[in-house]
Amino acid sequence: MVLLDNTGPLSVVNDDVGAFTYGGTWAYGTQRGAGDYQDDLHTTTQAGASMTYAFTGTAVAYIGEKNLNVPCRVYAPVG
Repeated sequence: MVLLDNTGPLSVVNDDVGAFTYGGTWAYGTQRGAGDYQDDLHTTTQAGASMTYAFTGTAVAYIGEKNLNVPCRVYAPVG
């Protein structure tokens, strides 16, 4: 899930919309019953796998499951 600030109300975007591009090997799961937004998620164990989402706005927040063994890096290029 991504929260976007388009200088107006926040928008919540699920990671299953076509605007997301996944690089590498990802799995898509549904109905875990674990409180996932819209009860679905994408997962990967592949080093270097990526997810890209382009948007126009001033801020973005990534919200995901806490797993201390798997780092998540969020890059937000400016310009």
